[in-house]
Amino acid sequence: MGTGISAGGSLDHSIDRVVVSELSEDIIEASRLYFGPLMNGLFEDDRVEIVREDGRNYLFGVEDRFDVVIADLFLTVKAGVGDLYTREHFERVRSRLAPGGLFAQWLPMGYLTEKEFTIIARTMLEVFPRVTVWRRGWSVKTPAIALVGGNDSHPLDAAAFRRSVTSLQQANRIGKSDIVGKIPFALYLGDLSTVELVLSDYPINVDDRSLIEYLAPISHRNAQIGESETSNVDLVSFCEALLRGLPPRDDPYLAELVDSEVEQVYAGFELLGFLISRRERLMSRAEFHLGRFKELTGINLVEVE
Repeated sequence: MGTGISAGGSLDHSIDRVVVSELSEDIIEASRLYFGPLMNGLFEDDRVEIVREDGRNYLFGVEDRFDVVIADLFLTVKAGVGDLYTREHFERVRSRLAPGGLFAQWLPMGYLTEKEFTIIARTMLEVFPRVTVWRRGWSVKTPAIALVGGNDSHPLDAAAFRRSVTSLQQANRIGKSDIVGKIPFALYLGDLSTVELVLSDYPINVDDRSLIEYLAPISHRNAQIGESETSNVDLVSFCEALLRGLPPRDDPYLAELVDSEVEQVYAGFELLGFLISRRERLMSRAEFHLGRFKELTGINLVEVE
């Protein structure tokens, strides 16, 4: 649950029931007391059930089927969190999905080494027949992506996606000048299975050998004492590998998009490349990415920054 803001955001969509699982009673009370105006009526909405329970244990104890299961940003350096990235946990989540259901696992990329990220990604692919990759936005300071697994291979419902974006704009959840509102399909990165050959060199995270549980604290400590960098996932190279493995124009998941919307996927990569290059003061590379972004979208970034 955390602040409850993410859970409250779900109420902007046409849903019948929301179950929020939070282990700590103190977190629930803090959310109610201090974040109420930001939670979109989470504590007052009759559709919402807030359960004081560990999320993994909750799924093991119910037979309910869910259309969507969302796992928030679990910081891997915390004790016990490794169990939320194991094959067994992902299998249980999949067993609780309704037909056509989706599971979104958010990952805090700033807290993961390349090895840890790749282990989690490969473990997801071990369980779900398709895993797509989505970005939260274009922050290069606190990057986050979602691995979205499903039980089927249906294409993205582009019409429903467009309706959701329009609805969020009308509710002022997305500003008129927000880059997400201008190029919403740029949030899509690609199909994780296109880099499966690279992932196959890494082990799977399982309950009786929870690699993430032990790797993450070591990586975090080494970063603190200056022996290594914790945030060393090269996002540009990763996105480039996804684009190269299955170009968006050939991606069956994007079959219902029009050409201009497919171009937005390429634009998202160029925008990320521009922002990261600019942060690293690689100005010639930044100018190249910015030029490509303008060619694809016609957007002047000054208008949206």
